[in-house]
Amino acid sequence: MLRVCKNNNISFARGDTVKFALFINQGTLLKPVRYNLLKHRNWEIYMGIMSPNQKFEHADVKFKYTEENATITKEGDLVVEIPPRMTENLCDGKYYYQIKIKYFRKKEEFITSVIPKT
Repeated sequence: MLRVCKNNNISFARGDTVKFALFINQGTLLKPVRYNLLKHRNWEIYMGIMSPNQKFEHADVKFKYTEENATITKEGDLVVEIPPRMTENLCDGKYYYQIKIKYFRKKEEFITSVIPKT
């Protein structure tokens, strides 16, 4: 059973199908502003699922979403999909996830954590 909390905690059993829309906030907590992926180009979103002391770069499960392979809602949010085969062989326990976006502004590349290690 999938449970997504307001504090960005996600609970699910290994081997479950996970699917949810990711709201990317480019504003503040008090004044959220949606980063609409449909209105931007040349972005990449990375998601990693890792053990508590593991670095993002060495995540057990990794995903890369691009304009070409991502499903985007009509509001411009990314649909995060984790198929069962990606988590079915993980050991039981507590894992963390982190989501980063890479985008370009005026020919400069930026990488920002959308959701810090949670």
